[in-house]
Amino acid sequence: MVVAAAAGVTVAAALIGSGSRDEPTPADQRTDRPTRHPQQIAEAFVAFAADGSTTVPWSDRVSYLIEGSVVASLSSADASTHQAWSGCPPSEHEYAARACPVSPVTARAGLLAEGGEAVVEPGTPHTVGCSSPVLAAPAELNAASAVTIRPPLVRRDCFADFAVTLYLADDDRVSALALTLSGP
Repeated sequence: MVVAAAAGVTVAAALIGSGSRDEPTPADQRTDRPTRHPQQIAEAFVAFAADGSTTVPWSDRVSYLIEGSVVASLSSADASTHQAWSGCPPSEHEYAARACPVSPVTARAGLLAEGGEAVVEPGTPHTVGCSSPVLAAPAELNAASAVTIRPPLVRRDCFADFAVTLYLADDDRVSALALTLSGP
């Protein structure tokens, strides 16, 4: 396990086998665009959520999911605003014991207010908190990979845990964002 810290973000990346993630993959070898690793894209989202100063590589259309349901389909311009990331599961007025709307931007802001920093993990977690399952992204999103932003382990409990999962298309742009909050 390799852990690195940058600008309020801890990156945890598992090294598998004899090679590391720094070895080129077929996707990395394409020359038609600059390559950004999922961790770099997650770090860009963390900075965007903090103060909007960083550009996130959004796809032309970005799906916002809560509890596995698409609650909004955003243009890349709309996705670049904090206000666009407020929502609630369909036909609900609260989510995980929180009044709607909920937002991945405010989940991350709450973590900072408590003195915590975001942790970036490859893939998607199985659960968040004590019992909130992380539902897979719908197949029609065609996600090539995923990276998740969470609180550090010492700040994960039954109520304060969260996961902001960024689903990346094969062009390394964010095609979907899924918010999972833990609840009592």
